[in-house]
Amino acid sequence: MIAIQSELPKDAWVSYENEFAGISVDLPPSWQRVDVDESANSYLQEFYQASANPFLFEAVDMTEEAALVTSLNIVKEELAFPMPLSLYMAATKRMANHLFDPIGEIETRIIELEVGEVGVLSLRMQGYGDLSGEVLAVSTYVIKEGREVHAISFGSLAEFEQAYAPVAESIVNSFKFTPSSTEPTGLLTMAN
Repeated sequence: MIAIQSELPKDAWVSYENEFAGISVDLPPSWQRVDVDESANSYLQEFYQASANPFLFEAVDMTEEAALVTSLNIVKEELAFPMPLSLYMAATKRMANHLFDPIGEIETRIIELEVGEVGVLSLRMQGYGDLSGEVLAVSTYVIKEGREVHAISFGSLAEFEQAYAPVAESIVNSFKFTPSSTEPTGLLTMAN
């Protein structure tokens, strides 16, 4: 059983921010930022059909039992035209069906969290690479402000999906839009 750090007081969590993107997010201390894999970035660009570098952040839970099998990433997309969250979620579901070859039905729903109205897309898919033969669970939380969309995706082995759900919602609830700078600062970095 994985020792999941959702019960730690929030002041023990670590804040990460990207001043250029104008966002910040808090993670449990066992989660660490990892460098973005260029092939993953290309894949996300195809999925999100977004600008040159939509991948803002990637992190993994580094507890011994979970390392490299539980991760999150944050991508940003600028929509060509305004649309309601429900329409965006329907379009994302169609795209996910096409790209991921999911196991079973993809679920979408809109929930209310502390950060406001959030779209959630959940799917299961066959693992790949070191995880081939495993079933992966992916949940993506969509936060939309105007034409700007931030998708916070959590992936884990399906057997850990329920255990990580409260951690995922706590991380999503910590997401904030912050004043942005005009100079690119790259990926999210640890806040002081």
